[in-house]
Amino acid sequence: MADQTEKPKLGTRPPLGLKRTVETGKVKQSFSHGRSNTVVVEVKKRSAPIIEDWVREASAKGVDAKAALDEFHAEIKKVSAEKR
Repeated sequence: MADQTEKPKLGTRPPLGLKRTVETGKVKQSFSHGRSNTVVVEVKKRSAPIIEDWVREASAKGVDAKAALDEFHAEIKKVSAEKR
């Protein structure tokens, strides 16, 4: 008969479980260069009103702000892809 207080055998692991390490709605992904997606998500969230204001002001001056912003984002994506 086995005693109920036996220690687990070597090589056995406790069951896996999920823990919340980040708030709901945020992404936490660490990179080797020290940056994380949590910061990126927060920056995008906080900069959205500033970008909207810029688009409105630039459009009032006759600039196609949406096209300029789209071109800027495409260039960022292209440069990021080249670095990988």
